[in-house]
Amino acid sequence: MKFSKKQQTAFSIIVFLLWMATACATRGIHPGAINKTDSDLYDGFLIAQATLNQAKVDFAAGKIPASAKDEINTAIRAYNVAQETWKAWRSGASKDYAQLEKDISALTREVAKVIRLRGDK
Repeated sequence: MKFSKKQQTAFSIIVFLLWMATACATRGIHPGAINKTDSDLYDGFLIAQATLNQAKVDFAAGKIPASAKDEINTAIRAYNVAQETWKAWRSGASKDYAQLEKDISALTREVAKVIRLRGDK
């Protein structure tokens, strides 16, 4: 069975959001992770980074409209903010888990927008 680009995009968004919501409950802990949450966040950053890198490639190739540049850049900024918050939490420099959750939620929203952009073309 062949799925359309829009169906693939919708599926990707659903999987990504479900993954973020459930925090990858079935996966093991990465070596070097301080706990399961840290390990799951690491996985999330890998997925977000791959999505954003592909969006940059697609944008450069003209597969995403030029008008999408601001949305891609917003998602990249959200990634950077969330990663810095995660690093501070992970290192013990910050105990503000609520801020980490807020920044991860913002990253999830922005990456979902980029996924939709990639599926519209």
